[in-house]
Amino acid sequence: MPDLNKYLVFLLINESAVDATVRSSAGLMLKNNVSRAASQQPDAETIAYIKAEVVKGLIDPVLMIRNISGNVITTLVTQLTIAGWPEILPQLMSMAESDNTISAEGAMSALAKICEDSATELDSDYNGERPLNHMIPKFIQLTASASPKVRSLSIFCVNQFIDLKSQSLLQYLEPFLQALFTLATDEFPDTRYNICTAFVSIMNVRSDILVPHLEGVISFSLHCVNSDNEQVAKEGCEFILGLAESTSFEDETIASHLQSIIPTILATMVYSESDKLLLQSLVEDDEDVEDKPEDIRPNMVKTNNAHQTASKPKSGLSHHTDDDDDDYYDDDDDDEEDGTEAALSEWNLRKCSAAALDVFATKYPELVLQYSLPHLRDGIVSSDWAIREASILAFGAISIGCLDLVGPHLPELVPFLVNTLKDEDAPVRQITCWTLTRYSGWIAFQSAGGLNHEVYLQPVLQGILACCLDKNKKVQEAACSALATFAEDVGEELIPYIEVILTQLAQCFKKYRAKNFYNLYDSIQTLLDVVGPAVADPSYINIILPPLMEKWRSIQDGDKDLWPLFECMSSVAASFGHLFSNYAADVYQRGVKVINDNLMLEQNEFNQITGDIPDKEFIITALDMIDGLVQGLKDEMSALIAQAQPPLVELILQCLDDPVSEVGQSAFALLGDMAINTFDQLHPYIDKILKITMSKIDMYFGPAICNNAAWSSGEICLKMGPTIQTYAQELMTRYVTILDTPDLEPSVAENIAIAIGRIGQCVPELLAPHLNHYITKWCLFIKDVVETDEKDSAYIGICQIVSNNPSGLDSQESLLLFVDTIASYVEPSEPLSIWILNVLTGYKTLLGAESWTGLLQGVSEEARLSVTQRYRL
Repeated sequence: MPDLNKYLVFLLINESAVDATVRSSAGLMLKNNVSRAASQQPDAETIAYIKAEVVKGLIDPVLMIRNISGNVITTLVTQLTIAGWPEILPQLMSMAESDNTISAEGAMSALAKICEDSATELDSDYNGERPLNHMIPKFIQLTASASPKVRSLSIFCVNQFIDLKSQSLLQYLEPFLQALFTLATDEFPDTRYNICTAFVSIMNVRSDILVPHLEGVISFSLHCVNSDNEQVAKEGCEFILGLAESTSFEDETIASHLQSIIPTILATMVYSESDKLLLQSLVEDDEDVEDKPEDIRPNMVKTNNAHQTASKPKSGLSHHTDDDDDDYYDDDDDDEEDGTEAALSEWNLRKCSAAALDVFATKYPELVLQYSLPHLRDGIVSSDWAIREASILAFGAISIGCLDLVGPHLPELVPFLVNTLKDEDAPVRQITCWTLTRYSGWIAFQSAGGLNHEVYLQPVLQGILACCLDKNKKVQEAACSALATFAEDVGEELIPYIEVILTQLAQCFKKYRAKNFYNLYDSIQTLLDVVGPAVADPSYINIILPPLMEKWRSIQDGDKDLWPLFECMSSVAASFGHLFSNYAADVYQRGVKVINDNLMLEQNEFNQITGDIPDKEFIITALDMIDGLVQGLKDEMSALIAQAQPPLVELILQCLDDPVSEVGQSAFALLGDMAINTFDQLHPYIDKILKITMSKIDMYFGPAICNNAAWSSGEICLKMGPTIQTYAQELMTRYVTILDTPDLEPSVAENIAIAIGRIGQCVPELLAPHLNHYITKWCLFIKDVVETDEKDSAYIGICQIVSNNPSGLDSQESLLLFVDTIASYVEPSEPLSIWILNVLTGYKTLLGAESWTGLLQGVSEEARLSVTQRYRL
């Protein structure tokens, strides 16, 4: 129907044709048609008709029609580009300057959409002219419009170009700033909101221009923070947060304003009246209420980036701090909720204020404590639960920055918080769980070596475990998260309490609804990780496995709830080891079945036999679970793998080449652990395995795949020994190519270096002639890796390579670096000590005593002491 789009324009624009609802529907259909791919867009004649008519919609009496017309214009500009409709911008700018309020507001609304969607294009040259050069000064003039909406939108339009650092704007930044100051008393909320946004962006781009006006800008922002309008208040607080994070202003200048900033943000951390009403609408004791499907967060599968060679800090979830805790005020919320819970979990004013308090506490601990402590002392004993809750949140926010100063108060504060875990109001119990974890490092320090557990560690642990069985699901969730964080910080000090913790967590299986099982599984995994081999006790597995297996049997193979359960089962199997033997066959066979079923589904979908598209997460988590079995049961798994059908290795081979990176990552992780523990199962397939593994040692596939492929290849080399020589040349070519990659990620570089050492143990004579091609980077990448069996093995391999070609270190610099690298190994195994001694002795003999002494003057003091004292050279 070639004329359909013309008809839609006619309906949209002609107010007398039909009612507004039909007109708006026509406009939305038109917008969708215009946004289609180029081959499906309206013809040139129709486009010309739309251009000529749609602008009339901007002066329609009905606001909805004006807005939809603006959307059509914006979409058309996006599709045609500025060059395809050059006359629209002058036309809209002229309308925006009109004395007709409806015309001006309609045009500004359309311009705002265009500026938002096409900012980069507007900042480009067309036939020697740049649209922004004319638009920016006009927008600044329009900030003086009599229409509040035009004033607000003119600021919004300019704001789109600040972060772009547009030269068209930067030359007018001072006049723009003056216009913002003039509007500082504007009562229109949208204007104040956009002013705050402008200040935040200017601070990020040209903070120097704010310096002379900083006092006024801070005062304006704090005034906005106190606004009754939630969005204005939050945007004002965003400036305060940005101010806290900024390094562009003098510390003394910011410090001088903290006396007014701190009380303001403390006040806004209290739940608003509307939030309190929302919270009251939730059932206090809701443990028996089933979770709605939309309230359950999407499962986030953990990436199996195998066997990090160095001890890396885990990624903190905090949006605004370097702290590793799962911050209550994190704005990267994993939950996709709707309704009441969504309103309370989204990034909001109180979370922004708490984040700002956290950062200020890190930079100005004395002042923050001075200005906050009087408020917090009163607040935590308030009869108003919302004030108590906010005060406890604030104590958590200042914990890291003010720890040394709060320290003297913690012997009193920690027991108080433990007691508050029994507060009658669920939000207070919930936030107290989080705040206690912010002090778990201090509690761990106080409890180190098994001392004084009864003073802090035991009461805190008992309180958190009690909250794990709370009648409120939000408290259960907070307690499980707190237990995981507490376990990470306290570590092996929890070993005496394994039975108590597992017993309590086993009870959680009877109470929890769908959503909180994710947190429960995470708590179990974290506990097993931190207590290590101590968990491998028959009494412990008999506590946690029965409820876990009951849950295991209750979930169908196609249920996404399997994903976190598979991850948990992986950790359980790896931790309990041979004690898991009685459960291994059932778990293994189900894992293989899930992988095979989903691979078949995928193949059928590819062949258009079915329309079912499988979720890769089933394959990923099943691979990880089988990997946990292999890590835990080690060579016991060989018989199980040999008996089961279909053959596991054939499934792994398909997964290694999967286009989804996470599938390959997990497959290579499993492959490497099978090389360590069940190599006999890999051996019949070794040619296929190595060919695909070598092809993936390529940064083209991304650092994670390359990393895991390199690591697994090194493990395979160790098992194959000299028979790896058939593949050694290609492996080394790929390893060296990766080492030469600019800006190589440390984990990849470290795993490549270890793999080189591994293959060096097998065929050192083949690698020795090319030593000078890789030895310098090998030393640089591996030296700071944490000392593990893997690193020890790699050093033995490199020593064997060097022994086969000592002259391969053909420069003073490379020899110096190598000696420094191997001599700096702090705790070498006995075999490695022997190899290092032999290599160092050989070079001392080769160089002669005088040159050797001179060489040692160039290595680090640590290495020199090792050479002279440990190796007596």
